[in-house]
Amino acid sequence: MMKAYTTMLCIVCVALSAAVHGAPVRPPETKRRLIHSFAKPGFADIMVVLIDYPAGPQCVVMATRMDRTKTKRAVAISTRQFNRIWTAFQASGANRYPLDLKTLGTHAEWMDGNSNYFFIVGNQTYVVPKNKVSPTLKSLVTELRGYAK
Repeated sequence: MMKAYTTMLCIVCVALSAAVHGAPVRPPETKRRLIHSFAKPGFADIMVVLIDYPAGPQCVVMATRMDRTKTKRAVAISTRQFNRIWTAFQASGANRYPLDLKTLGTHAEWMDGNSNYFFIVGNQTYVVPKNKVSPTLKSLVTELRGYAK
């Protein structure tokens, strides 16, 4: 159980670091950053990273295959698309499921990707149980995963 906890904590740290394009671990100046992390067959991890920079939003899809090879590609996203996605996430009810790192050691069931959706928004991680997901969030997950195709 502790190994799984350590692995997921490392994934969260790597996600935060990668989201700022290799810069020292420091969030970008905007608080409007949304990361959705998931796995699919053949991949250990896929992250769809959306960041609203002053010059305009960016979307980057980073994937790590099971053989540890990595890819990173930009996906075009307009300010209007970003604002719609941001507003949808804020209205989705996901804010009821923040990950509390203080209780992480006693609640390791959150790491099950078959049962939960994972997001990092700003500096907060959310773990939303799939059996409690709103239609808005389900639609958003489908859209974000579509960027990874």
